[in-house]
Amino acid sequence: MKRFLTIFPIATNVHLIKDVGMIPYILHKELNYESTFLCYKNDDYSYLEKEVKGLHIVYLKKIFHNQLLDVLFFLLFNQRKYDVFQVYQLSRVNLILCFFIKIYSFCKRKTYLKLDADDQILSYLPSKITKYLLKGIDIVSIENQTYLKHLNLTMQLGRKIDYVPNGFYDNGVQKSLNFNKKENKIITVGRIGTKQKATEILCEAFREFSIYNQEWKLEIIGPIENEFKPFIAHYFKQNPNLKHRVTFTGPINNREVLEDYYATAKVFALTSRYEGFPLVLTEAAKFGCFIISTDLPAVRDLIDGNQYGNVFPINDHHYLAALFKKISDNPHILEKLSSEFQSFAYKHFYWPKICRTIDKLL
Repeated sequence: MKRFLTIFPIATNVHLIKDVGMIPYILHKELNYESTFLCYKNDDYSYLEKEVKGLHIVYLKKIFHNQLLDVLFFLLFNQRKYDVFQVYQLSRVNLILCFFIKIYSFCKRKTYLKLDADDQILSYLPSKITKYLLKGIDIVSIENQTYLKHLNLTMQLGRKIDYVPNGFYDNGVQKSLNFNKKENKIITVGRIGTKQKATEILCEAFREFSIYNQEWKLEIIGPIENEFKPFIAHYFKQNPNLKHRVTFTGPINNREVLEDYYATAKVFALTSRYEGFPLVLTEAAKFGCFIISTDLPAVRDLIDGNQYGNVFPINDHHYLAALFKKISDNPHILEKLSSEFQSFAYKHFYWPKICRTIDKLL
């Protein structure tokens, strides 16, 4: 039995159902790993009771009030309890941690860096020391094919990179898909109103689309930034006819309730200005939602080119409105592609299959 430790000091409860929590959980549940999650006690971690039950969590002590020193102190006394150590994102702290693990264990332990990268990785120029430290890590993976091909072609990081996408899970029971239960509804899920998510672009696109279509609705799900609330007030003041068609739900923490939104939506929209691999897209794929998103590399992988969705230029709400009109005018296409997309997603973006790839790499 391999003993797997994920090191992610800043984790909150929601991270347990993202890649940082799902990888150790699936390795434990499906592949008989003994998985542990290391973080500060930043939350109540209620997902440990059901969503990731069986994942062991260890709380990092704030002895030095410094993330690097606190983790090093933990490893100094606990390294022998684990066989594989996983960290996220390319940072000085994580490079030092991986180097320490290798030296302290006389290279008997394995290290895994999941880059969790956005497009900034393409212009990143590592120093000679960084390249040296990266070479000492057993596995370095990235989440999409575009970045993978670039990094391996240029050898930008001084080593080979492996492909490990993000995924979704269903507790071993594939979600039934009944297109007849889906509504003429577009949804989005995320941190509403941040600069990254560009929610205003979605709102403006739907306003423009609503002139041509009176049936479809928009549901915007997630915590709302205070700075965005004046925009919402002004939006409804200028467009009172949309008050019954555009809904801001706020955060939905109950997983079953949230899944109902995915299950009854025909379209999932993402207007982000930048992303790594947004996990909300894999959740949408699980329920066969047609994806309309800004043109991000991970999106291209997920929708298989333009087979199961469409992309549009960042900040272009006119283009997005045109795509909404296109898909609403062709409902037969959505019905045809829905089940095909779900099958494609289960084949390529299902956490148990992804974690078997990780197991082989290890």
